[in-house]
Amino acid sequence: MLVRLQIYWRAEKWDTCVEIAGALVSLSPSIPDGWIGGSFALHELKRTQEAYELLMPAKDKFPTEHVIPCNPACYFAQLNQLKDAGKWFKQAMMIDEHNVKRTAVTDPD
Repeated sequence: MLVRLQIYWRAEKWDTCVEIAGALVSLSPSIPDGWIGGSFALHELKRTQEAYELLMPAKDKFPTEHVIPCNPACYFAQLNQLKDAGKWFKQAMMIDEHNVKRTAVTDPD
């Protein structure tokens, strides 16, 4: 399922990514890729509030995954809620400053 998620991700088939990620979360909730992939796909579908809600349970499940707080930083930035975006960005930086900085430089969100 992870491979299928990656294939559809690269093809930008976001509806299919949401379906696969949902199944992945249901079958293997201990794998962060389903949570992250589903959330990102929802955001790409302009369903940002749903993306945020999907990701929130994963925050405590995967405290060392910098992508989990990094994505809400992007979501809030896109919603022009910069105070909340900054809070999430700081959390991501505390987890993995190097990768967050590297990603932030090229991330359009």
